[in-house]
Amino acid sequence: MSRAQRRQKARRLEEKQRHRRDRPSHSPYTRILAIVLAIVFVGGGVVWGAYSLLAGPQVETGVLVVVNGQEITGRELSRRESVIKYLYGLKQVEADLREFLLDDLVEERLVSAEAERRGITVSEEELVPLSEQFEEALRVVHGSPVAITIERLRLRVSAADLVAYQTALVLNRKLYESVIADVTITESDILALYAELKESLDAAGLSLEDARDRLGEEALQKKRGEVYTAFIEELRAQAEISSPG
Repeated sequence: MSRAQRRQKARRLEEKQRHRRDRPSHSPYTRILAIVLAIVFVGGGVVWGAYSLLAGPQVETGVLVVVNGQEITGRELSRRESVIKYLYGLKQVEADLREFLLDDLVEERLVSAEAERRGITVSEEELVPLSEQFEEALRVVHGSPVAITIERLRLRVSAADLVAYQTALVLNRKLYESVIADVTITESDILALYAELKESLDAAGLSLEDARDRLGEEALQKKRGEVYTAFIEELRAQAEISSPG
């Protein structure tokens, strides 16, 4: 399954958790907040029962993937699943989403290594804005501070788990910004996008000149996304990625 296909499956899974609202952002940095804020948290509340609180999630063991000699274990994947459940208010993680999360962990290893090679780091101060966004999203998803705390205990999500996820998101954003820093567009890029959208623009009464500025912005974002996707795929192609057994 290609990376594009995995992303498409992930987007379909996200749609199931939304309340028929349009997806507001494609930014790799802000996407998580957009998804969380769009979720309608049903049921739950404060009372979870003593068994579920004490038992916590089932944790797998064993190595799932080896990336350039670094192991990704079932325990690490389970911890990431717990973080996603906690942030998104999910009751369970479907098989396709689990596959997507494992693939993301693989990509995180590649991004981390490349960021280190480029001298890109993440400071505690850079995590603060995203941490605040997480806190806001948790209030939307779970409601009261008590419900947030109980869900975190139930899923056994640690502060280190959250920091690891936040760090991965910020590091990905900073690498993205580094890779696409010199990406530019040409007139042909704008005209190609105009041709693609011409029917809809005509229906809206917009000419090429009317929409040129916006088309330029959209064409630039599209090209940046293509450049970064190709860059990540190249990292994958050069990496040694294997599954035990």
